[in-house]
Amino acid sequence: MGLANSIGLGVSAVVAPLTGWLVDKWGVKRIYIAGLVMLAISPLVYALAHTWTAIIAGMVLYWLGMRVSGTACGVLCASSLTNEDRATSMNMCNVFGSSLVMVSPMLASLAPSDRDGDATRYGSAASCF
Repeated sequence: MGLANSIGLGVSAVVAPLTGWLVDKWGVKRIYIAGLVMLAISPLVYALAHTWTAIIAGMVLYWLGMRVSGTACGVLCASSLTNEDRATSMNMCNVFGSSLVMVSPMLASLAPSDRDGDATRYGSAASCF
């Protein structure tokens, strides 16, 4: 799982400079929604994962979603909120983004096992995440 996490973080770091450019080019709202969509899809990828490749794909989607939505949320909050409300609102963005992924361990634990038990093993690995 550490390798899957590292791959996801690495892809997210490579995409970071592009994310700011996309926010400037396409707008905060579109990029924020794209990030939330990635965060919403990642638990489904975990839940349906039967191989480590699928788990890595879910991890990459999660970290990309966090990077994209986090950048857009930061820009949105910085440009539209007063100083007194900014920190609370930025953390609420984190709560909404993270809550989409909280369900992934439960979904992964429900993955049916094949006769060798591989799907359950991979599902259990995802649920440890």
